[in-house]
Amino acid sequence: MVATLCCEEIANEKFSSFIANELVQLAYQSRLGYIRSGTLDGFKDAFDNALNGGKRFAMAVRDCSENFMPQFDKGFASVSGGLQAVTSSGKFEVWEAYVDLANWDSSKVREKLHRGIDVHVAAVRTAKLSELTTMYETRLQLFYYP
Repeated sequence: MVATLCCEEIANEKFSSFIANELVQLAYQSRLGYIRSGTLDGFKDAFDNALNGGKRFAMAVRDCSENFMPQFDKGFASVSGGLQAVTSSGKFEVWEAYVDLANWDSSKVREKLHRGIDVHVAAVRTAKLSELTTMYETRLQLFYYP
């Protein structure tokens, strides 16, 4: 009974120090941001290459989204599982269980990635529509005013 109480107190103390350690949370958020940024850059490159390769717009959006959102999720899983911190004894300790207990929300980073993808798709769509409009206006002018 005493050993159980002692172990429970130690676990609670470690968890409290983990929550209080802002550097760990900042490192966690920073790594998520890095993964989001890399995923978004990869999406942009793949999307632009797909369009330049002749793939239809909607198909390119769907395929690239289906490829890169799971890539972000996989990167997120590696961050949660690989977060380490130095303990008071100077040893590294994996904090995966503590990240789960702390309920640090990664959904905002995922939403930010999704919004970034949507913004890029909208910008490319606007540019493509502008190109098409200009091309057809030019053709119409040549047709009506030779």
